[in-house]
Amino acid sequence: MSDVPAAPASSRRIWAIVQIAASVSLLAALIALVDFRALTDRFREADLLWMLLGIAAGLLQLALLGLRWWVLNRKLHLAAPLTAGDHVMLTGLTHAASQVLPSSIGGDAVRVLVLKRCRIGLAEAMLSVLSDRAAGLMGLLALVLFGLLLGGVPEGAENAALAAGIAALVGIGGVVIAPWIATRPAIVRLAERFALERALAAGAGLMRDPIAALGILALSVLPHALNVVMAWSAAHALNLPVGWDVLTLAVPLALLVMTLPVSVAGWGVREAVLVFVLGGAGFAAHDALAVSVTWGALLLAVGLIAALPSLLWLARRR
Repeated sequence: MSDVPAAPASSRRIWAIVQIAASVSLLAALIALVDFRALTDRFREADLLWMLLGIAAGLLQLALLGLRWWVLNRKLHLAAPLTAGDHVMLTGLTHAASQVLPSSIGGDAVRVLVLKRCRIGLAEAMLSVLSDRAAGLMGLLALVLFGLLLGGVPEGAENAALAAGIAALVGIGGVVIAPWIATRPAIVRLAERFALERALAAGAGLMRDPIAALGILALSVLPHALNVVMAWSAAHALNLPVGWDVLTLAVPLALLVMTLPVSVAGWGVREAVLVFVLGGAGFAAHDALAVSVTWGALLLAVGLIAALPSLLWLARRR
């Protein structure tokens, strides 16, 4: 399979400028709409111990994400040369890259490029990353359902809960019909063309194996739950009593929106979602914005911490 020609440098620069402008504009608009003095007062009261707890949760999340990716690749017979430790290091590099690139898609592109550098074929690398992304999406939607079933719908967030519930049901439907799709002749021929028929058959088998599928699902839900812990730590660092019922709805919704490549590292769109959901649940806009910005700062800190060992690992792969 030949590589897709790269977009002209001028087009990439223009799109990067658009994304930066989108993040800056959204943040500026939100800051203009809130009580700026109250917002800065919240930041001045931040508790360092709660921030450190959020960073610890983020580092544990990276380890679990790497472990899930490794397990999934073993099940699908993909990226065989890479160990569990390699997957964790590459996951850390992906997260670090995602903090300066457009949403999680930029990080996924880095994953594909590094897998190619590790002598993994392009088609295999893309399937590996897409499979991991699909598993993460299923975990995200499952967390939404768990939150709605266990905590109910937070008052004032009914519309957000409805949208999240519909998305979760659509995702479940996709999992149910996935094994059938994998047997379609056109899909089989496409897999054979790129020597991925074994991975396709293994993926269909995984969907039919409830024990293995539940194991992957558990490894998909836990990292997202740790994202909720990070947001919860951010709220408590600011002395804001934001409950789990609200965060298990707001955080997955924000993560879903952040996958759209319309901003840099999700800045701006994440804040808009949290201001909408937390505002509907009765929190002041400046408090919701403070929680989101602090959560973003924790994600950035985790990326900076993970960057050094990940870059050293990459250098040793030469």
